[in-house]
Amino acid sequence: MEQQVKKYEIGFLVREESEVDEIKNALAAAKAEVVSEGRLKKIRLSYPIKKETVAHFGYYWFMLDTQAVKEMDAKLRLNTKVLRHIIIAEPLELNNEERVAGVRGEKTEKPRERSAEKPATKKPADFDAVDNAVLEKTLEDILK
Repeated sequence: MEQQVKKYEIGFLVREESEVDEIKNALAAAKAEVVSEGRLKKIRLSYPIKKETVAHFGYYWFMLDTQAVKEMDAKLRLNTKVLRHIIIAEPLELNNEERVAGVRGEKTEKPRERSAEKPATKKPADFDAVDNAVLEKTLEDILK
Protein backbone atom coordinates (compact mmCIF):
# COMPACT_ATOMS: atom_id res chain seq x y z
CA MET A 1 0.00 0.00 0.00
CA GLU A 2 1.30 3.43 -0.96
CA GLN A 3 1.89 5.97 1.78
CA GLN A 4 0.21 9.29 1.18
CA VAL A 5 1.50 12.16 3.30
CA LYS A 6 -0.90 15.08 3.74
CA LYS A 7 -1.09 18.23 5.80
CA TYR A 8 -3.53 18.07 8.73
CA GLU A 9 -4.70 20.26 11.55
CA ILE A 10 -5.57 18.98 15.00
CA GLY A 11 -7.64 21.16 17.30
CA PHE A 12 -7.96 20.07 20.91
CA LEU A 13 -9.31 20.88 24.36
CA VAL A 14 -7.43 19.81 27.52
CA ARG A 15 -8.08 20.49 31.21
CA GLU A 16 -4.62 21.81 32.17
CA GLU A 17 -1.75 23.40 30.25
CA SER A 18 0.53 20.50 31.16
CA GLU A 19 -1.81 18.05 29.38
CA VAL A 20 -0.80 19.50 26.01
CA ASP A 21 2.10 17.07 26.28
CA GLU A 22 -0.42 14.29 25.57
CA ILE A 23 -1.01 15.75 22.11
CA LYS A 24 2.71 16.35 21.54
CA ASN A 25 3.48 12.76 22.57
CA ALA A 26 0.80 11.40 20.24
CA LEU A 27 2.25 13.40 17.33
CA ALA A 28 5.78 12.25 18.18
CA ALA A 29 4.70 8.60 18.50
CA ALA A 30 3.07 8.78 15.05
CA LYS A 31 6.26 10.41 13.68
CA ALA A 32 4.38 13.49 12.51
CA GLU A 33 6.27 16.51 11.25
CA VAL A 34 4.82 19.53 13.10
CA VAL A 35 4.63 22.48 10.69
CA SER A 36 3.22 25.11 13.06
CA GLU A 37 1.42 25.42 16.34
CA GLY A 38 -1.16 27.80 17.71
CA ARG A 39 -0.90 29.54 21.03
CA LEU A 40 -2.64 27.74 23.89
CA LYS A 41 -5.63 29.71 25.12
CA LYS A 42 -7.86 29.28 28.17
CA ILE A 43 -11.55 29.40 27.20
CA ARG A 44 -14.93 29.05 28.87
CA LEU A 45 -16.90 26.18 27.32
CA SER A 46 -20.44 26.73 26.05
CA TYR A 47 -21.53 23.53 27.74
CA PRO A 48 -19.79 21.17 30.17
CA ILE A 49 -17.53 18.51 28.66
CA LYS A 50 -16.71 15.68 31.07
CA LYS A 51 -17.96 17.97 33.89
CA GLU A 52 -15.49 20.73 32.93
CA THR A 53 -16.66 24.28 32.14
CA VAL A 54 -13.20 25.74 31.39
CA ALA A 55 -10.52 24.23 29.15
CA HIS A 56 -7.34 25.07 27.27
CA PHE A 57 -7.69 25.21 23.48
CA GLY A 58 -4.82 24.74 21.06
CA TYR A 59 -4.02 23.47 17.59
CA TYR A 60 -1.15 22.09 15.51
CA TRP A 61 -0.56 21.84 11.75
CA PHE A 62 1.37 18.69 10.88
CA MET A 63 2.37 16.40 8.00
CA LEU A 64 1.59 12.71 8.35
CA ASP A 65 0.65 9.55 6.48
CA THR A 66 -3.13 9.01 6.19
CA GLN A 67 -3.07 5.58 7.86
CA ALA A 68 -1.00 6.90 10.78
CA VAL A 69 -3.55 9.69 11.30
CA LYS A 70 -6.32 7.12 11.78
CA GLU A 71 -4.25 5.24 14.35
CA MET A 72 -3.33 8.45 16.22
CA ASP A 73 -6.98 9.52 16.24
CA ALA A 74 -8.04 6.19 17.77
CA LYS A 75 -5.40 6.50 20.53
CA LEU A 76 -6.41 10.08 21.37
CA ARG A 77 -10.06 9.03 21.71
CA LEU A 78 -9.02 6.70 24.53
CA ASN A 79 -6.91 9.32 26.30
CA THR A 80 -8.86 10.66 29.30
CA LYS A 81 -6.72 13.81 29.60
CA VAL A 82 -7.88 15.09 26.19
CA LEU A 83 -11.42 16.46 26.51
CA ARG A 84 -12.04 16.81 22.77
CA HIS A 85 -10.02 16.74 19.57
CA ILE A 86 -10.67 16.99 15.87
CA ILE A 87 -8.34 16.23 12.98
CA ILE A 88 -9.03 17.77 9.59
CA ALA A 89 -7.13 17.60 6.32
CA GLU A 90 -6.02 20.75 4.56
CA PRO A 91 -8.47 21.58 1.77
CA LEU A 92 -7.30 21.12 -1.81
CA GLU A 93 -6.35 24.25 -3.71
CA LEU A 94 -8.91 25.15 -6.34
CA ASN A 95 -8.33 27.44 -9.25
CA ASN A 96 -10.35 30.67 -9.26
CA GLU A 97 -12.96 29.40 -11.75
CA GLU A 98 -13.71 26.28 -9.66
CA ARG A 99 -13.84 28.36 -6.46
CA VAL A 100 -16.39 30.81 -7.91
CA ALA A 101 -18.49 27.97 -9.31
CA GLY A 102 -18.44 26.22 -5.94
CA VAL A 103 -19.61 29.36 -4.12
CA ARG A 104 -22.47 29.77 -6.58
CA GLY A 105 -23.40 26.10 -6.28
CA GLU A 106 -22.79 25.49 -9.97
CA LYS A 107 -21.26 22.45 -11.54
CA THR A 108 -17.78 22.95 -12.93
CA GLU A 109 -18.48 21.10 -16.18
CA LYS A 110 -18.12 23.07 -19.38
CA PRO A 111 -21.42 23.86 -21.11
CA ARG A 112 -22.30 21.84 -24.16
CA GLU A 113 -21.75 23.51 -27.48
CA ARG A 114 -24.92 24.41 -29.30
CA SER A 115 -25.31 24.09 -33.02
CA ALA A 116 -25.49 27.31 -35.04
CA GLU A 117 -28.69 26.28 -36.79
CA LYS A 118 -31.99 27.07 -35.14
CA PRO A 119 -34.54 24.29 -35.22
CA ALA A 120 -37.40 24.87 -37.65
CA THR A 121 -40.61 25.91 -35.93
CA LYS A 122 -43.55 23.72 -36.72
CA LYS A 123 -47.04 25.08 -37.23
CA PRO A 124 -49.92 22.96 -36.07
CA ALA A 125 -51.73 21.27 -38.94
CA ASP A 126 -55.16 22.26 -37.60
CA PHE A 127 -54.56 25.97 -38.06
CA ASP A 128 -54.44 27.52 -41.51
CA ALA A 129 -53.26 31.00 -42.24
CA VAL A 130 -56.20 33.39 -41.81
CA ASP A 131 -56.51 36.70 -43.60
CA ASN A 132 -57.03 39.69 -41.29
CA ALA A 133 -60.09 40.87 -43.25
CA VAL A 134 -61.81 37.49 -42.83
CA LEU A 135 -60.95 37.47 -39.11
CA GLU A 136 -62.36 41.00 -38.65
CA LYS A 137 -65.64 40.04 -40.37
CA THR A 138 -65.97 36.89 -38.25
CA LEU A 139 -65.44 38.85 -35.04
CA GLU A 140 -68.06 41.44 -36.06
CA ASP A 141 -70.60 38.68 -36.73
CA ILE A 142 -69.94 37.12 -33.32
CA LEU A 143 -70.27 40.40 -31.47
CA LYS A 144 -73.65 41.32 -33.09
